[in-house]
Amino acid sequence: FNSQKDLVEKYITENYQLKETIHKILDYEIFDSKKIVIFIDDLDRCPEDKVLEVIESIKLILNSKNCIFFL
Repeated sequence: FNSQKDLVEKYITENYQLKETIHKILDYEIFDSKKIVIFIDDLDRCPEDKVLEVIESIKLILNSKNCIFFL
């Protein structure tokens, strides 16, 4: 049980660190008046559950006023 708990905590920590790093980058002055456009292609080829995971991950991790997503 302890190893499962450790695994979940590691996953949560890594995701939080990734989110924080991305937001720090997006907060740099160079992005003040610019947008980052991200294209995600071929979602129609993925299973429905994976598509949902991708969209939820984008929303949670990359939700920023400077990011625009095209799916």
